[in-house]
Amino acid sequence: MFLRMREWTQTQPQARLPTKQPSSSDSDQMLAEIQSDTSGSEQLDDLGGILTLRRQALGTTQLAYSKLHIEMKKLQTDYNSLLSTLPQNCKRAVENNLNMMLDNNIAAQAKKYCFFYHFWVPKDVFLLMIPPPGYDLNDPAHWSTPESRIISLKVELYSMLPSDLKARATTYSNFGCVFSNAVGAERPNILKPVKDNAQQLFVHLGLSADLFAAENSRILRGSNEDVKALLKMHPGSVGTHYTPLSLILFPKPDAPVARDLFKSQLLVNIICVMVFGKGVLTGKQRGGPQGRGQKLGISGASAGLIAIAATFAQYLLLSDHELTTIGAESRLKYQDDFEYFIELLSVWNTSSCASTNTALDSSNVDASVAPTWESDILAQLNGPQQPTPPSHTPPPDSSFDPNPASASHHMSEATWDSSVVISQTNSVSLALLVNVANLSLGGSQTSVLPSISAHGREFSVRG
Repeated sequence: MFLRMREWTQTQPQARLPTKQPSSSDSDQMLAEIQSDTSGSEQLDDLGGILTLRRQALGTTQLAYSKLHIEMKKLQTDYNSLLSTLPQNCKRAVENNLNMMLDNNIAAQAKKYCFFYHFWVPKDVFLLMIPPPGYDLNDPAHWSTPESRIISLKVELYSMLPSDLKARATTYSNFGCVFSNAVGAERPNILKPVKDNAQQLFVHLGLSADLFAAENSRILRGSNEDVKALLKMHPGSVGTHYTPLSLILFPKPDAPVARDLFKSQLLVNIICVMVFGKGVLTGKQRGGPQGRGQKLGISGASAGLIAIAATFAQYLLLSDHELTTIGAESRLKYQDDFEYFIELLSVWNTSSCASTNTALDSSNVDASVAPTWESDILAQLNGPQQPTPPSHTPPPDSSFDPNPASASHHMSEATWDSSVVISQTNSVSLALLVNVANLSLGGSQTSVLPSISAHGREFSVRG
């Protein structure tokens, strides 16, 4: 056995041992690699620990939220069960507590204010104030300075409230908050039917349907040359400054005439949609829900309603996703323009009375002589057109008063020619024949057109 093992070992190849010992540099490199692997492993362990903690925290939060949601649902169920066991008179007492009723009344008036008067609540209008005896909102002195204007806006809003709400308007601490929140919530509701019908509203101007129907319609409108021309944002239109008096506010955009301002078919269509709902443009007269104006009991157009329609017309042609005080994309100051339209309508009333009365008393009207405000409009339009003479219309017999029991004369009166009282049976293509001698709404009532520069209306033209 021993001999066989000896023979076997002799026949096997001998294992070769390393002939060279590792150097010190090799040892250092190996040690560095080991340490690097150890450091990376520790970092991974730390990261894993952090992620584990975050997952645990997220799980705890989700669990707490689920428990809270279940508790809230149970509490709501218990409350409803308890409410159902109460006598009917006690149930009404719980539902109709004074603060809830007051807030609902405030919200109802805020909706009217947003639709008929001011689409945005003017700054610093709250707290309201009781007007001094004999305070006349039509006195130009009350609108001559920023301070007096704020007071007039306070009085204006106070005057349109019903008598039962006036008593709480100056004492209820949450009045301004509830009112402003209700106006903010109402704005998208007023805009929605108009926005949904944008393509139909602009069809008579010959604009491409892609500007309103395509997925990238907002981008297309922002770069469309026809849109820029209609909004007077085209190079060479009015120097390098923006004017809110865009061509879409006139019946003939290619030949605007100052006295025809706000009488465009577009504004008529927008107002009709606001009043009767989006079905009015298709000729649908029955079967659909009432429009917002019908629900609020409208009987004619107010200056605020016209200013809202003019603001909507601008917004629908621009690239802004939402209608805010300042456009996120266009940087257009929508609220400033709206207030400018309101102010212009008031100036229109004051300075047109004399010229209208003169025209009614004289059979020979010199159409070449234009009032100051009309000349200023022509200057903004940068056009040579002569103003048209005042029309000889009979005194209007239909006035708008959304709240006849309480709204002030200054706030509510805005009359139409008797032939175009807002009616769903009327053709929406009728011109907006507003009797300018009877338009009256708060603003700087002077004989000079409101200064655009005073409203910060410098606006770079985009090529």
